[in-house]
Amino acid sequence: RSIIYFDKNSIAYLPSVGLGISAKIHPQKKYKCTLCKTDGEVIKKGQPIIEFDLEDYNEPGIVKSKFKGKIHYLVRTGDSISLNEEVAIVSDPMDNNEDVMKWYRGVILGEKDE
Repeated sequence: RSIIYFDKNSIAYLPSVGLGISAKIHPQKKYKCTLCKTDGEVIKKGQPIIEFDLEDYNEPGIVKSKFKGKIHYLVRTGDSISLNEEVAIVSDPMDNNEDVMKWYRGVILGEKDE
């Protein structure tokens, strides 16, 4: 299981501003997102999983998966995301959502099973 973050390593596309200079992601700003896949869908490495609005540009930025497997989103379409936020988990295709979320809460939030 792997967590995908909205960070500079997962952003695969930022529109150019002219002269080949890419748009910038601001650490304190929030970006409205749209999911590119269905929660629970099996995806391939490199597929777009989230688009995010860049207010001053006609085209959205794109987050691509660095892993293959079943996607479990931690955000929904219309949510606002900020830099370094967890946006999804990619797991084994046989994993169910409940087990993946229990694992996530244990890893990120330090919750223990009862």
